[in-house]
Amino acid sequence: MYFFKLRRFWIPSLFFLALNMFSQSALTDHEEACDWGLNRVTAYECGFRGALPPTADEWNHQFYEVLGKRDGLKTWLVRYDDHFYRGGELESIDGAHSLAKLGIKTVFAITSADKEREWLESVGIKVVDLSFDKNASLGQSQVRHIAEQLNAHPSPVYVHCVGGTQRGGVVGVIYRLYHGWDPGQALLEFAYLGGSLKANNNTLKAVLKTLSSTLGMQN
Repeated sequence: MYFFKLRRFWIPSLFFLALNMFSQSALTDHEEACDWGLNRVTAYECGFRGALPPTADEWNHQFYEVLGKRDGLKTWLVRYDDHFYRGGELESIDGAHSLAKLGIKTVFAITSADKEREWLESVGIKVVDLSFDKNASLGQSQVRHIAEQLNAHPSPVYVHCVGGTQRGGVVGVIYRLYHGWDPGQALLEFAYLGGSLKANNNTLKAVLKTLSSTLGMQN
């Protein structure tokens, strides 16, 4: 897995303003919040944790594959590309077997457990601790560390937090940005796949600001 070095990475101030405005406003209309329309936030935000996200297609300009529920894994599993998968934590050794069948070589655990490590290592999958707190304002070194870790271990990789939608989604945003994605598209994918822009406001703003500064200095 190789990350593209972005030659130009500009995040307009209006983008941060819009993100901040979104984070400060609560969606009170339950039906609107659950609507898969242009202003969707996903069924996960409505409390339906087991609901599958929308499939990627031309209508939403996304590039992922929803693989659905797999034995031993909490919630559903999503494939970004040949190198990157994400989903929920392991619930049993069946989860390790499910990942092995997909050819996963490394698991990045944002919420790690000794039992999970034992299950994964028993089937030859390496486990890397990638933990960070919910809605943390990640520093520049932390964001760099996450990106470097994704690039330093055998792929395909599987990233998970508890349910796979929040902190796992943040790592997905970092992955996409380092592959040259537009910030708006990466955040939209984050929301389609169950991430809450409101609940992860601090983390996402820190990631975007850090990458804007860090990658901008490479020009």
